[in-house]
Amino acid sequence: MSTIQYISTRDTNNRVTASQAILKGIAEDGGLYVPTALPEVTLDWEVLKTQSYQEIAIEILSAFLTDFTKEEITDCVHSAYDTTFDTKEIAPVKKVGDRHFMELFPRKNYRLQRTWRYPSCHISSQLQQRKKSNQIKKS
Repeated sequence: MSTIQYISTRDTNNRVTASQAILKGIAEDGGLYVPTALPEVTLDWEVLKTQSYQEIAIEILSAFLTDFTKEEITDCVHSAYDTTFDTKEIAPVKKVGDRHFMELFPRKNYRLQRTWRYPSCHISSQLQQRKKSNQIKKS
């Protein structure tokens, strides 16, 4: 798998790796970092429906964070999505009629906030270890 590069939305010549983009946050020019190409992620729906939220997160994040090892991503995901959630499903999906909805209550947006914020905190923590090797000063 090749390393995905990230570019600033304001300057396509501003290219960085995923770890550098996460460390920097906002590009020097004020733009956001986006991948130069979307990775192809092939998912087998029969396998997918038997996997945990964590297993699915590892597969998706591995496709985008190509300068991290699978072990680093696995560690981040399992640290982020641990027993602090009130259900093992993390983001339970409920069927209502013929539609499916992700359940965000009983604490309004509390679950949604934790679903996305926790892994980013753990990934940032992992990146602190890379800070010197990337020679990046956090803004």
